[in-house]
Amino acid sequence: MIQHIFRLLIALTLSFSAFLATAQEATLNPAWQFLQDDSLDVKALEGATGWRLVNLPHTWNRYDAFDEEEGYKRGVGWYRKTLYLPRTENNRLFLKFEGANQHTTIYVNGKKAGEHAGGYTAFVVDITAQAMLDAGNTIVVKVDNRYDKAIPPLSADFTFYGGIYRDLWLLRKPEQFFDLTDGSTKGVYLSTPKISEEHAQLRVLAKVRNTSVENQALTIAARLFSPDGALIEERSKKINVGAGLSGQQEIIFEINKPKLWTPARPVLYRVEVGLIDPKGQTLDSFTARRGFRWVKMDESRALLLNGKPLKLIGTNHHQDYPGLGNALPDELHRRDIRILKDMGANFLRVSHYPQDPALLDACDELGILAWEEIPIVNSITVSDAFKINSVQMLREMIRQHYNHTSIIIWGFMNEVLLRVNNGLQDNPWIEEKAYVREVEKLAAALNAIAKEEDPSRWTAIAHHGNYKLYEDAGMNEITDIVGWNLYYGWYSANMPEAGEFLGRFHEDHPDKGIIIAEYGGGSDPRLHAIEPKRFDFSIEWQTAIHASYYQQMLAHPYIMGGAVWNFADFGSEGRKDAVPHINSKGI
Repeated sequence: MIQHIFRLLIALTLSFSAFLATAQEATLNPAWQFLQDDSLDVKALEGATGWRLVNLPHTWNRYDAFDEEEGYKRGVGWYRKTLYLPRTENNRLFLKFEGANQHTTIYVNGKKAGEHAGGYTAFVVDITAQAMLDAGNTIVVKVDNRYDKAIPPLSADFTFYGGIYRDLWLLRKPEQFFDLTDGSTKGVYLSTPKISEEHAQLRVLAKVRNTSVENQALTIAARLFSPDGALIEERSKKINVGAGLSGQQEIIFEINKPKLWTPARPVLYRVEVGLIDPKGQTLDSFTARRGFRWVKMDESRALLLNGKPLKLIGTNHHQDYPGLGNALPDELHRRDIRILKDMGANFLRVSHYPQDPALLDACDELGILAWEEIPIVNSITVSDAFKINSVQMLREMIRQHYNHTSIIIWGFMNEVLLRVNNGLQDNPWIEEKAYVREVEKLAAALNAIAKEEDPSRWTAIAHHGNYKLYEDAGMNEITDIVGWNLYYGWYSANMPEAGEFLGRFHEDHPDKGIIIAEYGGGSDPRLHAIEPKRFDFSIEWQTAIHASYYQQMLAHPYIMGGAVWNFADFGSEGRKDAVPHINSKGI
């Protein structure tokens, strides 16, 4: 009797829990051999000496970017691991890198399996052809963080730490699976095409890849659960996928009186999706949480969340921590968002690059609205390779983070005309007017791609405070929102000029949303002043800047909000602030 009850409880639990797929995933973070050497190639590694043991996440710059010597190591790091791969029913093998900076090449058993350009988006490499089953496999990863004029960012006020600095996963899939090879790493997209207080739609778009030599008749099954875990509805649809091809299918859920997601009440529904074969076996599965919310601007360009006014108050954020560099465990990402929430913030600019999924999960769960961007900073290279990599980064960011309720803005440039001279040096064949025109063309192209990938979210670009430069370049007309990085009170004297600057912009561009994308000043917790002033790095002067900008944001409805620069101090090796190698504008 007890055994019968136990089996019944298990059956009930399984019927209302995640699809039990044959597909598997496992972390590969522990126990890698590591060697720094710019001169070796993969064939010469066998006899190389000097290997040491490291665990991922890992960066080789966590110390040298803060020492007394000028500069830090920008070169090649080699990671090596032997991995036994037993033969199972899932013999499509992938490595998923959540982040490696910045050019990564993967070898399996001495053969090149794939490569990736760009340091801040995830990527998946299919190693099926190179791997040996029921045998040990040598995995070698080459990571190179040297300057590359084809890969943004070319320069920036933060340290370009090298290494496999986020989690690394082994994925085992059957011959049919949700397509993780299109840049998404997931293959299932959730959206809310219709939403109001009375009714909402949840759209589940599943992309399926068939690697077998036969056509496959499969089923997509999806379940929707309420925020308290109750099953609301289960739906399914058939999908036929040709041999060696990919296909897609969508399922729509209709929800009456949805519980709306807000910063004060960030309720999330759970969605489970299974890929089912004709025998009823679940081949692959997907689980995510999604909230119901909508944003728009009113006539004054103020932000409305679910029809109610909301001022965005928050910070920018770098992935950086003392003693770790950018190689942070998930818990530190979550901790930062908990601190941000405890501060009373409702907004985060994820700057200046896509960050760890744990950070965005925390934004979803705790009610922090987010602007995320790719790292085109200061200048560009006028080349096909630079544009291709920029487009790839943008598509990857949007596809990988599409399902995050917290994200309301996609960005793609920061202060891109700040270093025009750098751009001219990198492109000596072009004159200044033509260079600026190329920047504008790239911005317009990226904006169009963002809208193609995700028309439901706003686009944004962040400028430094040279109004005429960006106006003459046509850069103020491209995106839905224009962000201004304003440092009145720090790099220039008069704090109230920030509001005057934005008032002038609003008069000229009444149809554009405005966010103060950066503002702030440096401080050192050891320094205090009775009569604070610019550049004294006192807590009191930094506080005065924040108070002034906060009052100006509240006073003008057309300012959607602002983000302090920065959430916390972060590594910038060339800086000579109160503490060397640190940008000290953190609060």
